[in-house]
Amino acid sequence: MWPELIRKAKEGGLNAIETYVFWNAHEPNRRQYNFEGRFDLVRFLKTIQEEGLYSILRIGPYVCAEWNYGLTRATDFIVMVSHRTTPPVLRCELKTGSPRNLNQPKWGHLKELHEALLAMENALLYGDANHTDHGNISTNYSANGVAPGCFLSNIDAQKDYNLSFNGNTYFLPAWSVSVLPDCKTEAHNTAKINVQTSLMVRLSNKAESEPSDLSWSWTPEIIGDVLQGNGGHFKTNQLKEQLSVTTDASDYLWYMTRVYLDPKGPNFSNQMTLRVNTRGHGLYAYVNGELVGSQYSTSGNYSFVFEETVNVKAGFNYITLLSVTNYGAFYDKIPVGINGGPVELVTGNTTWDLSSNEWSYKIGLDGETKQIFTSQQIKWLNDNIQGSNRRRGRGSGLNGMGKGAAWVNGEGIGRYHGPRSFLQDDDNTLVLFEEAGGDPLQVSFQTITMGTVCADLEEGHTMNLACQGGHTIGSVGFASFGDPQGTCGGFSEGTCNGVDALAIVEEACVGKTECSIDVNEEMFGSVDCGGITRRLAVQAKCV
Repeated sequence: MWPELIRKAKEGGLNAIETYVFWNAHEPNRRQYNFEGRFDLVRFLKTIQEEGLYSILRIGPYVCAEWNYGLTRATDFIVMVSHRTTPPVLRCELKTGSPRNLNQPKWGHLKELHEALLAMENALLYGDANHTDHGNISTNYSANGVAPGCFLSNIDAQKDYNLSFNGNTYFLPAWSVSVLPDCKTEAHNTAKINVQTSLMVRLSNKAESEPSDLSWSWTPEIIGDVLQGNGGHFKTNQLKEQLSVTTDASDYLWYMTRVYLDPKGPNFSNQMTLRVNTRGHGLYAYVNGELVGSQYSTSGNYSFVFEETVNVKAGFNYITLLSVTNYGAFYDKIPVGINGGPVELVTGNTTWDLSSNEWSYKIGLDGETKQIFTSQQIKWLNDNIQGSNRRRGRGSGLNGMGKGAAWVNGEGIGRYHGPRSFLQDDDNTLVLFEEAGGDPLQVSFQTITMGTVCADLEEGHTMNLACQGGHTIGSVGFASFGDPQGTCGGFSEGTCNGVDALAIVEEACVGKTECSIDVNEEMFGSVDCGGITRRLAVQAKCV
């Protein structure tokens, strides 16, 4: 997927790709390195070079921010490494949330800004900044033996202004900045974004329209050994903290023990209460091979007490506890799992504390060890995707499922979209792991494509519309030159409107993969809007 992403970054106005080395992928285990396939760092850098871009690479130091919860927790898992300093932490918080740009990456709405800033690179890097205050308008520009570049800023959050500067008049909408790379021509204004808005749609694929094409098979997690206390990696007479055992190799840790109950004892009963004190995040409990209950922490309070009435027998009884970590803040600071317990069997006034029993530990699930998700014989969903459709994005709709993960052709995708590079030209296999039940018949694997494209642009600019993935503009649902109202998906005509706008746009765009339209009076005719800046708004459908 690298060439396509890097090419889009360049088209979006970037001239450099910055990254650091993800050591959790390149050194999954100490002194075991992986730089093959999509982990080929050298090939990644060469791909950047082939597009004519710079690369900013941070190889180290070994911070592990993406692995084992970062420092300081990561150092707990590395021999002879410790954390000795406590530098200040820089923190930034946006209390009202963050802006969103759904279904379209950064290259869309920031393309013109990138190009404008690159055009005044010398002024920004080598010039001196000077500030001129014009009341609500401040002008920032740079010049020091280099061609100047200017920023015109309207710091009034409510009112628009016209600014006379260097013999020209510039319209500045409220709370906006205009970028003039040569201090004459406006190349970009932050309130006047000249980009296309794309509304993405999810389409059913062939396998979904023909249910008989779906091939389902099931495989359960093999847990027979652990339910009998076997298959553990080590034993100890204490209940250990989960991360200290798993070192983040898996979210799952089995705690296994057995307890002898004397049928002649004064407090023997065939029913007792199993009580487990755990620090979370989830717990599944088995007694003598039977699932007796499960529980998850709620509302960020990871610690909880699991209690369930269980059937026991005379002699040895096997207790198997599966502890599951999930997510949350301060993951590296708060102990998780059945850390010290206690784990108890209770009947009447008698309590058996099993915390100091001999406990056997097994890290992970059998399916993780066997890498079931790479097996071509285990297909929960087989989706026939034609090679021509690989240009489109793919998304997994996991309605009806609970907690788990998904793989496409052996590549983990979490619960999100399937990158095109993961798909094959013939059949593709979607494998689901489900922990908490669910109905896989509701699962879908959908094609994500551009359904509607829109643009809203002031006169004096050129509007560009394009459909992706080989699609063409099939129809124009709305076009208005004047003062159109609304946004993409809800445009309407304003108080002034050119009568031929729709026909002009249809002639220029329908049947093409992309089109360009000059937004001016020569193209759309004279429209009297009372002195306000006229705009062209267009909404078209890709087919």
